[in-house]
Amino acid sequence: MADGPGEGSSHMRVIVRVRPPNSRERDTNHRLVVQVVDDQMLVLDPKEQAEPSFLQGRQLRQRNMLARKPKDLRFVFDRVFDDTATQEEVFEGSTRSLVEGTLNGFNCTGNRAAR
Repeated sequence: MADGPGEGSSHMRVIVRVRPPNSRERDTNHRLVVQVVDDQMLVLDPKEQAEPSFLQGRQLRQRNMLARKPKDLRFVFDRVFDDTATQEEVFEGSTRSLVEGTLNGFNCTGNRAAR
C-alpha cells in the first residue's frame, strides 16, 4: 500500500493481518504457525515452548529426534495486526489515509503527477 498524501513519501507499505483460528482449528487444538511479536514483527513456524522436565533437581532437555525442527522465521512489516484486531482497527491503521487522500483529490496509485 502506498503512503497517503500527508506522509511525504511514496514507498510501498506492507501490512499483515493474522486471522483468528477457525472452529475446526480450535476444536482439534492445531499448533499455531504464526506468532505476533508486536505491531511490526511476526514469527512464522515458531518454536514451541515446552514445559521443562526435572530429574533429581536438574532440568532435562526434551528432544524428539523424529520431530521436524521449527523454522522460527522472523519478519518485520510496516504494520502487523494480530488475530484480535477488529475491522475498524485494521481500516484505521491501514486504509483510512488512502481513502481520505483519494476523496481529497490525491492519486493514491503512486503516480504523483496526477492531482
